[in-house]
Amino acid sequence: MTYEDAVVVAIDEKDPDPGMLRWAAVEAVGRGKRLVVVHICEWLEGERPPRPMYRSADRPPGIRVGPERVVGAALDLVRGEFPGLTVTAEIGIGRPTPALLKLSEDAAMVVVGARGVGGFPGLL
Repeated sequence: MTYEDAVVVAIDEKDPDPGMLRWAAVEAVGRGKRLVVVHICEWLEGERPPRPMYRSADRPPGIRVGPERVVGAALDLVRGEFPGLTVTAEIGIGRPTPALLKLSEDAAMVVVGARGVGGFPGLL
């Protein structure tokens, strides 16, 4: 995986946030950079790590499963609204925080959102 000099947008396992994807795409266009959509699959210790069916999420919607579905939907949205932007995707395996910190060493910018996990954020 290479993130060198790219704007990287990290998404979680839920449906991708269109606002965050658009913001990252606008930043990439404004900076003259490519955009990389990334999802890091996490698993609990002792469990078998998830294995994507394909190397890339760049598959037709009908055969996307798990992480491929979410990352593929993000690719579809960005490519549809920003046809001139170079957009790729990566699905990684590991703990999200260390993985994102590591790829930020090479990226021009990393865009992340808030998950809103917990009872209180849902009340707001």
